[in-house]
Amino acid sequence: LQSDPELSRLHHEIDQIHHDLEKPDLSPKETDRLLTRLTPLETQFETRGGYTIEHRAEQILEGLGFAEAARGAKVETLSGGEKTRVALSQLLLLEPDLWLLDEPTNHLDIDGILYLESFLNNSSAAAIITSNDRRFLDQVTQATWEIEGGRIWTYPAPYSRARELRAERLKSAWKQFEKQKDHIDQQESFIRRYGAGQRARQAQGRLKRLERLERLDRPQDQIRAMSLKFPLAERSGLKTLTVRDISRGFEGRTLFQNLSFEVDRGETIGIVGPNGSGKTTLLRTLTGEGTSETGEVFWGSRVHRGLLNQQDDFPADERTVFQYMREFERKRNDQELRNLLGAMLFTGETTEKSLSFLSGGERKRLRFTELLLEGKNVLLLDEPTNHLDIPSREVLELALSVWEGTMMIVSHDRYFLDLMADRIVWIEDGEVHLTDGGYEEAARARLQR
Repeated sequence: LQSDPELSRLHHEIDQIHHDLEKPDLSPKETDRLLTRLTPLETQFETRGGYTIEHRAEQILEGLGFAEAARGAKVETLSGGEKTRVALSQLLLLEPDLWLLDEPTNHLDIDGILYLESFLNNSSAAAIITSNDRRFLDQVTQATWEIEGGRIWTYPAPYSRARELRAERLKSAWKQFEKQKDHIDQQESFIRRYGAGQRARQAQGRLKRLERLERLDRPQDQIRAMSLKFPLAERSGLKTLTVRDISRGFEGRTLFQNLSFEVDRGETIGIVGPNGSGKTTLLRTLTGEGTSETGEVFWGSRVHRGLLNQQDDFPADERTVFQYMREFERKRNDQELRNLLGAMLFTGETTEKSLSFLSGGERKRLRFTELLLEGKNVLLLDEPTNHLDIPSREVLELALSVWEGTMMIVSHDRYFLDLMADRIVWIEDGEVHLTDGGYEEAARARLQR
């Protein structure tokens, strides 16, 4: 409620005047003076939405995942992600003329993202948004700015259509470049052939025109993305995983109960639900890190599992990326290892970067490099696209889509789930629902429920 200093000031002044008006010894003249001050203050307060601010604050907090029971918590006791959501809540309450939002969907669950989309679409404010959430961009934007090669390219469309327009731009630029190149080659050939003969004057004229010609730069698709190719692992048994009647709870609250399903070799299962619903708990139960209160988990024959946690803890020491991978991978020679790291965007100086200075995205890419070398046939991935830019997400999707193993994926990335998932496990309010297809099919089934 303190996000708008002017509104807080008006509220304080109005309260003070009401307090003064209650004094028993107040003179009629002083009463008139206070009432004269009060009227414009109340008008300003109403214009700024002061009489609805508490209701709007409750709606915003609810939409961004703060249930009523959580709203009395002290801010200093919150996690980093929760503090970010509080800061976003303050911004949404301000209703400015222009939103400047840098990765606003970070730390939001599915419902929080849907709420933010609805809020921005109903807002009269303009917005400039930096985001790697492609579905979010498609839902809330009308234009796309791309920074590439030292320039800003603008497209009058949301992300997906902008990608098509970008491809058309590059195709047209290549045609123009090749056309000019052919013209230059022809002119240079003429100049070399006739530069000293009877047609020397013509050759000199063409040379002068070439020197004045504004040369087109070679079109470059400068997006740097991971080049992933997972090795073929030993094939697991046909029935990769069987789950029978497992239940888990936390502090007296049921996360899921009597959950049963089977996973065949080569399937990809997406796990979706609000924050705190039990998605990561389910993944940990499947790997044996946490035991179910009831039920059983059976992994099939010849299953070799690889796990990607949301927060993989890398040692914060001074070993470089190359040294770390050299200790992990002994079979490849130095050049082969550098080629592999290069495919994961660790090139040049970045291979000599110490582990203690890696960003979140670099840690994620380094962990994927390890998974790549381990040769597993089952991958359990907890928020695999977090900290990855859009090009890296696209290459990851391509690599995983042609990989022949089995996957269980916890994710809030709807675009990613629609591309990858064969089935969705939706965990919410102690209930679990399985649907065929990707996120969109699961969301429709949830809406019907």
